[in-house]
This record gives sequence, C-alpha cells and structure tokens, in this order.
Amino acid sequence: MPPSMEIAVLLLGVLALETRRSASALHIQQAFASPNQTNNFVVEPVSRRVYLATVNTVYQLNRTLIVEAQKRTGPVEDNLLCHAPQLPQAPCEHPKSLTDNYNKLLKLDREQGVVVVCGSVYQGFCELRKMENISEIAVEFPPQGEKTVFPSMLNIAANHPNASTVGLIFRSHGGNSRLLVGATYTGAGTQFFPKNHSKEDLRFENTPEIAIRSLNIKDLSRLFTYDISPSDENVFKIKQEVKTKNKLNFVHAFIQKTYSYIAFNNDAKIGHKESQPNSILARICLDTDNPRQLAGLESRKLTESYIQMPLQCGSSRNIYNRLLSVYSAEINAEDASGPEPYLFGVFSKADRKSALCAFRFGDVEEEIRQSRMNCSSSPSSDVHVLDSVNQGSGSACIQKKNLQLTPNQLDCGAAHLQHPLALQRPLRALPLFEYSGLTSVSVDNVHNHTVVFLGTSKGRLRKLTLLSNMTVASQSTLKLPSGEAVHPIMTFDPSDRNFLYVMTSHHMLRIKVAECDQWKSCGSCLGAGDAYCGWCTLENRCSIQEECAQGLLARSWISMGEGPQQCPSITLTPPEISISADIKDVGILINGTVPDLIGSRVECEYWPGVSTAATLHLDHGPAQIQTCPLPPRENYHPILPGTDHRSISVVIKVNGTSVVSGSFIVYDCERTGAIHPYKVM
Repeated sequence: MPPSMEIAVLLLGVLALETRRSASALHIQQAFASPNQTNNFVVEPVSRRVYLATVNTVYQLNRTLIVEAQKRTGPVEDNLLCHAPQLPQAPCEHPKSLTDNYNKLLKLDREQGVVVVCGSVYQGFCELRKMENISEIAVEFPPQGEKTVFPSMLNIAANHPNASTVGLIFRSHGGNSRLLVGATYTGAGTQFFPKNHSKEDLRFENTPEIAIRSLNIKDLSRLFTYDISPSDENVFKIKQEVKTKNKLNFVHAFIQKTYSYIAFNNDAKIGHKESQPNSILARICLDTDNPRQLAGLESRKLTESYIQMPLQCGSSRNIYNRLLSVYSAEINAEDASGPEPYLFGVFSKADRKSALCAFRFGDVEEEIRQSRMNCSSSPSSDVHVLDSVNQGSGSACIQKKNLQLTPNQLDCGAAHLQHPLALQRPLRALPLFEYSGLTSVSVDNVHNHTVVFLGTSKGRLRKLTLLSNMTVASQSTLKLPSGEAVHPIMTFDPSDRNFLYVMTSHHMLRIKVAECDQWKSCGSCLGAGDAYCGWCTLENRCSIQEECAQGLLARSWISMGEGPQQCPSITLTPPEISISADIKDVGILINGTVPDLIGSRVECEYWPGVSTAATLHLDHGPAQIQTCPLPPRENYHPILPGTDHRSISVVIKVNGTSVVSGSFIVYDCERTGAIHPYKVM
C-alpha cells in the first residue's frame, strides 16, 4: 500500500557529530522530514524556495524548510501497458491498479514561472505547476478538447521507479524555453518491462533516450514536441536491435559554458570487464546564440553536435568503473594562472569501494576538437561514428581532403560532417580520495582553496579541503539523520554558499558548511585547515568571512591561506621599565594582519578599569598604534616581596573589543642590580 500522506514535520533532536583531524565541523541548520521517500529537489535562487518531490507528493518549502504548499501526485490508477489517459481516444484493455508516483524530473523555468514535474505514472507524463504555488497547475496540458496529441508529447520521463531520468532547461536562440531530457529505455527486452506480454511496446515508438523538447507555454500545440521539422532530428534514439548493448543509466545533465553535458553509465557493460570504464560524458551544443539563425537557417540538430567520451577514474586494475554523481566547479589548481573549470565525479566498483576523481574541462574540449579533426582528416581508431543511433550520418569516419574546419565546427560539428561521434580512448584521472560507500559530490572554490563535500550510503557527509595540488589538507564528518543514504545531487544555497542543501532518503537538510567558532585562538583557527574559517581581527574570533562584521574590509579577516604567521601580535618598547624611570609612554608595534584603525576607538587596558587612549600614526600602510600612555605609578600593583619585578599585561582594545595582548616588565633596581628574577637573601 502507498505510504500515508501526512504533513511532514521538522526534524528535532541533537544530531551526532564526528570530526576527523583538525578541520572545522559541519552543522545542520534546518531539517524537513518526509513521510515518503524523497526523489528530487531544486532551489529557486531569488525566492530561495526549495521544491521537494517525494513519492506521491511535491512540496514547496521556504528557505528554512517550512512548508508553504504541497500537492498530492499519487497514487493513481495505472498500468505500464496503457497509454497515458491524457491521450485522446486511447482506451486501455489492461486492468489498472493503484500505483505510486515516483518523481523522475523536477526543473524550474523561472522565465515562465513554472515547475516541470514529471512522474513515473502515465508513461512518464509531465505537468507544469506554478512556481508561486506548486499546488496549482500553471498550464492545462493537453488542453481540454485538443485532438492533435501524440504519445511522444506525453511519454517524457522514464516510467519505472528504478529507471533513470535527467534533464535541464535552457533558452534557445529565439528566447523560447526548451527541455533537454535523458531517460532510460524501459520497453520490451529490459528488466523494467512487464514479463509474459506480447503487446505492442509503447515505449519503443515514442521515447528516445535523449531528446530536446519545446517548453514554450504560449504554443501549447507544440508543447513537449521535438520542435524541429523533421522532428526525429532532435532526438537521440538507440536502434532497437542494439538496445541490449546500450543500456543507458543517466546520472546528471548540466550546462557548462554554452554546452549541455549528460553523464551516464552503459550498464550493458557492467560485469563484463571490471578493468574497463563504463562511465560516459556526452556533450551537445545548445543553440542559445546560434549565428546560423541570422541567415535564416535551421536550428542545429541534436545528433549533429553530439559527441561522447569514456571517463576513467583509476588506473591499471584499480578502475572505479561506475559513475554515481558529478559536479562542475571552477577551482584554483596547481600551476594554473587562475580558476579553471573541472568536473568532479564519484565513481564506484562492484565491491562498494568508491573514489573521487576530477577532470579538466579544458582537456575535455581539446579531446573533442582533436577527435572531430581526426574523423574528417584521416582514419582514426580513437574516434568512430555511432552507428547504433537512428539519426546518425553513417557508420565510419570519412577522410575529406582539403577540408578546413572552423572553430565552431570543431566544437559543435556540422550537417556535412560525420555524426554523432564517440571517442574510444577514455579521459583518465587518478583518485583524489578513496572511501567506501560514497554517493554524491559537490564542490566550491573558497578563498582559492577547493572544498569538496561527499555524501555516503550510510548517512555521512564528509568535507575535504584540498590543497592546490589536489591533496587532502583536512577533513571532517557529519552524521545525518537515521543513517539515510545521501542523494547524488547536493546544491549550495544560491544566495549564501555557506549553506548546503542535502537530501537523504526521507529528509531535506540545510547544512552550514563550517562551525568556525569552535576555534578560540587565531593560531588554532588558521591552523585548522578549513578554508571557510578565518580570523576576524576586530572581533577577536574565528568565523566565516561573511559573519565578520568588517570581513570584507582590507586586512580585517585573515584567511587560512595567509597562515598563522599573520595572526596579530604586539612588540612593546621598552620591554622592561624601571619603577623609578620617568617614562610616560610605551611604544607599541602590531605585527601580523590588522586593518586600518583610523576612526576607531583604540585603547590600552592594563587591568580592569585602568586604560589609556592610544595614539595612532599613519605611515605608508594602515594606521597603527604608536604609543599608549602608562598609568600613574601609584596605580601599579606592588612588586611582591622577595621578587624584583612584575609583569604588566597590555590588552589592545578596538571599539571595546580585545584584539591582541602583550606584556612588559616593571622592575625595581633597589632590589637587584640586574633585570632577571632574583630573590633577596
């Protein structure tokens, strides 16, 4: 029976924390518990709403994960052998039963104010719901009374709970929204298709593995169509006779530059050779700014620019051959002049061991250009034409003499060039981190350091800070509720990247990426190895930069990269003062990193209730303390009997907050002739 449809409640209770090495910990800030299994989530960057899709329900949450709206999407009466009931004049002779609706795709189209919600029921049918209130339909589709509706407009996502679907929304050159979808084939011959049935396979005729569809809600007659005439040019469909050799299991679809990338595994190869990679990265050029349109030419076809390459994580006999999660990020790598885009991936092996690998997008782009050139200039074993696809140009690369390819053709192909293409030689990377049961990855560039978050199948979130050579500088671990596995997709709060949204099997979590206040001194703060944490000088505490009131001002916040040597310290002149000397001021030099103190109230506190105003000077750098008047000698605590000196502490306060401290010695020459500890006999 489907699970009950109770309203989800906030997770309460203390969550255990487990830390490794010297890194700052993570902290669960807010949590939402779902009575049903979670499937997908997406965060809207402006309103910061979180849209959460679970089995049979979709939720609209605010940024602190409080429910704003919800809508029940299942269970419904359905049968895998029946057309979607939205298809006119399509009765079904097969008995229907109450079927849970697993969300397969959840995407936002901010320009049109709609949420694309696709489920496993009704052959992978999609709805368009309002972003402002997800409980309401934005567009009725198909429209009431519409007769020209085809199954291909309704069969969009995978129609089985365990079959994969990925997608992304982009704006085409004409400003219209388009939906790119990759969906696992679930028709006859797969483990997803009902056994012992000889009925017509609805999925074979109507659902390609990859397609680009219209998402323009102002043109309902073309909504979810392939949007190019002839329409089959905008799909990537594996030929029926070779589908058993191409079982595509999709991991993620994303945009980088003007390209769409689709990461997937070919599960037909799983178990054949553990030493061979089965993970693939495919690229399709998006017509977001297509110069050919200016000449009135047709849009670029999907297979025309399609090219794929294997990804290999590991080497020799230690290859992690199944991709689980990917994340693209710009990082500062060793020997690079600035941030470079990388693709991070979590890969696994049959024994559940897993690893993190990273690939330069620059290497991806260079391999693609070289392969297109090789396919057009000379026979090459490194690249071939995918003849397993219905929409291909042929089965082999053809040498074309005196052909000069333009940069755009090298990147995105052309109608007269062979397509789609497949590289044979994998792009290789060595593991950066190995651990059992990794399931997800997200990455951020924090103050020129790479920070990686890794989810696990046992409900842990690991945080790694990497050095520029990609070695691990520090790590910490957070235990998540009930040991639930972490979903492959994790997303930073788009308005505050100091928070990470993480989804487990029954929880939606908003996690603070660092708990810097556990470090009480500047040295321990900067030595912790956490790129998020730095020393907030004028507040005398360890913090995230955004939580330091003046953290964006020069020299007000000291980062991990600057190191403990930049922690504030003071040198006092003279360091020793005779009790009888007529010295009225002590000279003070502040070492390390401190901000410009002009305009601040700066004082030297000698003991509680006794302080003097500091005199500042401005040389070639920030204004610093020059001198502080000494308190009257009669205010000094007496030198203890049997000793010849006393240490006087000096605390530098800025606007009432202690920033740095030191001490000098007051001595009495009548007790001893030398400035060192000496007891009178």
